Amino acid sequence: MRSKMCFKILDFFLIKQILAFALLSYLDVSLALSQIAHFKYGEVSKEDLLIKSQPIDTSAAAIILFDVGEAVVERTSTIGTTINHHLRIKLFKKGSFEDWGTMKFFVQKGGMYKLKGATYNLINDKIIVDELPEISIFKRKYNKYSEEISVAFSNLREGCIVELSYTEKAENAYLPNWTFQHTIPIIYSEYSLSSPIADFTSHINGSIPITEHESKYDGKFQKWVMRNLPAFKPEPLMQDKSIYLSSVQFVTSYKSWVEIAQKYSTSAESAGILEFHGYLKKKAKELTEGMINPKAKIKAISDYIKGEVNWNGVDDIYAEEPKTILLKKEGTTADINLMFGSMLKKAGLDVNLVLLSTRDNGVIKEELPTFSNFNYVICEVAIDSVTTVFVDATDRYLPFDVLPEKCLNHKGFLIARGKFGWRKIEPIQRDKIGVNADVNISHKGLFQGKVRVNIAEYAAYHTKKTLKESTEPELIKEYFKSPNWNTRDLKITSSDVVTEPIILDYNFESDELGTTSNNIIYLNPFLFLKEEANPFKSDDRIYPIDLAKLSDKTLVCTITIPENYLVEELPQSTVIALPSNSAKCYFNINQTGNRILVTSRLQINKTLFQPEEYQDLKEFYARIVAKKNETIVLKRKIN
Repeated sequence: MRSKMCFKILDFFLIKQILAFALLSYLDVSLALSQIAHFKYGEVSKEDLLIKSQPIDTSAAAIILFDVGEAVVERTSTIGTTINHHLRIKLFKKGSFEDWGTMKFFVQKGGMYKLKGATYNLINDKIIVDELPEISIFKRKYNKYSEEISVAFSNLREGCIVELSYTEKAENAYLPNWTFQHTIPIIYSEYSLSSPIADFTSHINGSIPITEHESKYDGKFQKWVMRNLPAFKPEPLMQDKSIYLSSVQFVTSYKSWVEIAQKYSTSAESAGILEFHGYLKKKAKELTEGMINPKAKIKAISDYIKGEVNWNGVDDIYAEEPKTILLKKEGTTADINLMFGSMLKKAGLDVNLVLLSTRDNGVIKEELPTFSNFNYVICEVAIDSVTTVFVDATDRYLPFDVLPEKCLNHKGFLIARGKFGWRKIEPIQRDKIGVNADVNISHKGLFQGKVRVNIAEYAAYHTKKTLKESTEPELIKEYFKSPNWNTRDLKITSSDVVTEPIILDYNFESDELGTTSNNIIYLNPFLFLKEEANPFKSDDRIYPIDLAKLSDKTLVCTITIPENYLVEELPQSTVIALPSNSAKCYFNINQTGNRILVTSRLQINKTLFQPEEYQDLKEFYARIVAKKNETIVLKRKIN
């Protein structure tokens, strides 16, 4: 993944609040853009270029020499924010070029920016400077508030230094966040903020304490410094790393979640979409005419919206006028789901809104009441007096009551007029795959068989998307890692009905699935859905394991052994389980005559495991891998 040395714009109520207060505020002290002057652009020495490693981490492929930024919210007739950002990185090894020879940052839409950058190399005792060319600077829309700027440095060599400096002039006032820690070590990181008001909250993330913090003028000027930070080490299957990185985050100072709920439930761009726009009622009534079952109504309106409006790739919690979205036939997640909720309500259903943070946006901090927690909105709909469902209409490949995987971030904040509260957001479907196979083995060790694969629920969702891009052999290889099999007569049954599974039927043969030696055949009975390695390899774990989805993988395989062969050894049946059956796997292997029936089922029944559960989870997978590597031994009869 390419590095993101970025300010992330998070709270747009904060923009409005700063604007309102700043026009009334009189700041007696003039705060100039002078904080980063102690690092001069272009002042790279031979000594810097001769550095071979740093004591923070002598094995590091790269190190950030410094990363310094400042933001000044200006009190003028047209208030805005000026941001300066300057960093310098030493690239020790070629392996760092992909991640750190490119950088990206975000600028507010409609603002202006100016940047410069360079690569420095020491060649024949002379410093060679390659300035960042215009063709290596790329801009694209990130969301409706900001744009992403990417840069790619040239002439990267082991031992070089890259430098980037930019200034952004934003039209509006906002307080950018700052990340101190990254996936490579950093010697010095500094961030300062000057604002005409101090009506905001700064929140420090991560476990490493701030080295220095300076606050002046009643908090209107603040500076944070961190030195000699180790590299952040991501772990497999962890939650969004941003919640663990050392960083400072700025949010509007809301008193409580009650205030958050009140603001959202009275906004014309959010909950107001549900209450107004009466022209949607005619269509909602037309779609649900004669229906009594609430789920039938939800599905009818969901199918209509999915057919009329495409998601434009932007997540948001505030929407435009539904009439505009229907004309454009595309919109953000908020545009789609708030219009969906409005039509459901006009069809007579009880609808509330639930704000979420997607998995790539970080977890919700309940101790920090702020809109910055959220970037997504869905609807909660009552089916009866005790049953509710979460619904989303942004993805036409999912059933109406199944949320996109990115929404499965454990909890959401329900907002309705006069009430609010937390809701658990957990998957109701699984990655579900079932394999049924009938395999024959010849006395020469040739395996031939028929296979049926049933791909359902979330697995079917992903497969239907894969089918649009992959060839048939690639699909088989993706699921079963069988490049050495000769497959034929492949038939794929895939319905346009999103709740229906995908069925794969095919025949195969292979002479590489067993070993024949001195009238003995060794074969592994787990020809399908085989875990090749334990995904958890480290000795310990710092961060929680977040699997996102539940899973259910079942194998039923009948193996017919050759005539004149006997079963010499057969693996034992067993059950492997974690406490409370949070994960379970059973193996059942039986022989009847010349047929061996192999049955296994692996179920993961919860998605979030804490670090203290890591050793049990690691051992669970270790035992599964070991079990699936056991062999059946067949021995030829001697007449």
